[in-house]
Amino acid sequence: MRDQRLRALAEADLARELVARLAPAAEVVFTEPVDVAGAWFTIDCTTSGLRTATFSGGPVAFTLDPDGDFAFDETCTVTVLAANVTDQDADDPPDNMAADHVFSFQTEELLTCGDPATGIHAVQGSGTSTPLAGQRVTIEGVVVGDYQLQPSEFGGFYLQEEDAHADGDPATSEGIFVFDNGFGVDVAPGDVVRVRGTAGAAERFEG
Repeated sequence: MRDQRLRALAEADLARELVARLAPAAEVVFTEPVDVAGAWFTIDCTTSGLRTATFSGGPVAFTLDPDGDFAFDETCTVTVLAANVTDQDADDPPDNMAADHVFSFQTEELLTCGDPATGIHAVQGSGTSTPLAGQRVTIEGVVVGDYQLQPSEFGGFYLQEEDAHADGDPATSEGIFVFDNGFGVDVAPGDVVRVRGTAGAAERFEG
C-alpha cells in the first residue's frame, strides 16, 4: 500500500557562508500531499535549545521559518512528528507517517580575523589548478580590488595574503578572486577580511 510508504524528505536550506545569517529556513518535502496538525515538528539546538518556528506552504513542501537567530556554530535537529502528519488520499482512512523523520543542520561558525586560516598560496598551489579543489576552507587577506557590483562588474573581489603570512615561493600566488555573487558583505580596498568557501578552478574562491 502506498500509504505505508508515506515519509518525509528534508533538506536544510543554509545561508551563504561569506556572512553569518543565523536564521536559515528549512524545507520539509513529503512524498505525497499531507495534512499537518498541531505541533508537527520540533527544532532542538545544541546551544540555544528548543526553538519555535512558523511554517508555510503545503501540502507537499513546507518551509519552516525559525523565530529569531540561532547561536553561532551550533547543530540544530529538526524532528517531523509522525503522529501529527497524515496523507490526503481518499482510498482509505488517513494514514500517519510510519515513523518520525529527523534531520540536522549546522549554523555558521563565528569568523574572527587573526584566527588560524588556510594560506591563499595553499589554495592556489604551484600547479595549473588548486590542490584543494572542492574543499571548504577559510582564508584571510587584504582586499586589493573591489568588483562586487552586478551585472556591471565581476560579483566579487580580489584578496591578497598579508606579507607576514606569505610563503615566499615564487611558484605560488598570494592573490585570489573571491566570488560572492552579490550576496557578500560590501568590502573596500585595504579591508582585512576573512571568508570561508569552496576552492574552485580558474583561481577563484566561491564564498
